[in-house]
Amino acid sequence: MDLAWIILKQAILMLLLNVVGIIAYRTKVVDKNGGRQFSNFVLEIVTPVLVVNAYADVEYESRLVVNMLWTFLLAAVSYVVFIAAVYLLVRQKPGRETEIERFSAIYSNCGFMGIPLASAILGNEGVFYTTAFLSVFFCFAWTHGIMLLDKGGFQLKKLINPCLIAVIAGMVFFIFQIRLPESIDFAMGAMTITMAIMYERDDHYATELFTVTTLLSILTMPLCMLIAG
Repeated sequence: MDLAWIILKQAILMLLLNVVGIIAYRTKVVDKNGGRQFSNFVLEIVTPVLVVNAYADVEYESRLVVNMLWTFLLAAVSYVVFIAAVYLLVRQKPGRETEIERFSAIYSNCGFMGIPLASAILGNEGVFYTTAFLSVFFCFAWTHGIMLLDKGGFQLKKLINPCLIAVIAGMVFFIFQIRLPESIDFAMGAMTITMAIMYERDDHYATELFTVTTLLSILTMPLCMLIAG
């Protein structure tokens, strides 16, 4: 029951952040160009710092190393299964954007949704394992994802990006126990607001239908857990 309440409170917080983004777009506080800038800010600055901070915030233990390697393996296997299933289920048809549909089905917003939930439910160790999963997510998204969406094909230089650099830096921080300033944790909470706003950067998202869909998708599972408990 306590777990369901924690998830529900976090889900409501995420919903409120999404609503803030919608209001900001509707009132022209943030326009399409601003939304794209927020998106780039989150992708290239906030997310990499979150990844490094998650690895640096955990005490080194051999148990954690073993579990991290298991997380890497299971995450990689899961993405291989996802990719195979999506290619079978989402078929190429005239008039539909198959590549975008496949990418959306395979790669979720697991960073924005996963890290706050893991932090609330499992603490720093939960964030550590979530970040290990995200590390595999970044590897697949920046390789297979690019090959899926970019008609020019995959280029090795595209692997040099802030997210993958952050994964490597985070592991170095974890292994050598390099600590970041405590103020970074507070800063991460403030910058998380931009994550909500970035999703509302387009007319397609800033609609009442999107608001209802978000409400249902975010709140349904914790409410079911409360009822079952």
